Amino acid sequence: MEMGKQGVYGEVNPIEQQYSDTCAIKSQQLILQDFGIEVTEDDLVAWSAEHGLYTGNGTRMSDVGILLQEGGIPVTGKVDATVFDLVSELSQGHKVIVGVDSGELWDQGLKADLKEWWEDLRHGDTGADHALIVAGVDNSDPSNPMVLLTDPGMGDLCKRYPLDQFMDAWKDSSCFMVSTDIAPAEFASVQTANGQPAMHLADVAGNSYADFQLFHDVSQALPDMQGWDPSRGAHPISSLTQAYLDYARTDDLARLLDEGQYDFMTQVDPSQFISNYASTYMQNDMFSHSGIADFVHGDATADYLSDYFQSQASNFEAMGDLRKADFYGQQAHYMEFCQAFGINPVDAYGMDMGWNADPGMGFPQG
Repeated sequence: MEMGKQGVYGEVNPIEQQYSDTCAIKSQQLILQDFGIEVTEDDLVAWSAEHGLYTGNGTRMSDVGILLQEGGIPVTGKVDATVFDLVSELSQGHKVIVGVDSGELWDQGLKADLKEWWEDLRHGDTGADHALIVAGVDNSDPSNPMVLLTDPGMGDLCKRYPLDQFMDAWKDSSCFMVSTDIAPAEFASVQTANGQPAMHLADVAGNSYADFQLFHDVSQALPDMQGWDPSRGAHPISSLTQAYLDYARTDDLARLLDEGQYDFMTQVDPSQFISNYASTYMQNDMFSHSGIADFVHGDATADYLSDYFQSQASNFEAMGDLRKADFYGQQAHYMEFCQAFGINPVDAYGMDMGWNADPGMGFPQG
């Protein structure tokens, strides 16, 4: 037994990997256990070696998630993900594994920082050498958001890192992540018990889930992080994250967007934002009976539509129908984004969104 793996009372730390190169295997083992599948790290190492997934030199990034799939847990992999992708999965109770540069997390002090800066300068963000689990994101202090990591390399169950430090480490894998498509039974039962059959958190860092989805759509309309030139400054996802946290504090999206204080606003691709919005919401059955079609006409303005949506949201909130109130509130905020990005509000509900729209109304029919 290696001394580094002993915890209190001499017990082996159940989070820590047994071998120097089994971080991805150990991460998957921990997730399998969350789903009630009891299997040892050695069992998974042996199976991986037998099937060519492990040769004693780590796990290929493209193979991360295969052990989960073999356990009957569907997964989705993504490169060039954003923190909004990460939070979206977590808010649905999904388990997430990411690739990072361990040195940017573990090494501390000025000397280590200079070493990582020099490596990034010489080689770019290509130093990912470790896989771990993202346990959560804590935005309780908007000025200092933290990422919570379950790290088999250090044996940490839920260690907190500043978001900026995590992003620097994550970028070295081109922001690679693998997430489960389903949540463990414990999460689903809690959501159902709290009247949330959609299986996601009711709010995310102080904003409704519907509003979070809007910001998520915006994040997908920003330039890829992988191709971003650092000489241009911080990637616009940083300012989008700040805008999201500011919105949670102020609850005044229109004012925040009008002031134009966020760098992300000049980088958004309007057509991509519309497309993302359609992809996210075209399956929402609220569209088919919302009555919005009666108010979307050729001379409708964003202000007119926003006022209508907001009044509907207030009416349904007073009636106690929070689902419809959230829907109409989200539509009002969508209009505010349309104004900020120069999108014609009527076009935003048009056939370009890929819906089966009525040309006379420009709105999807159920």
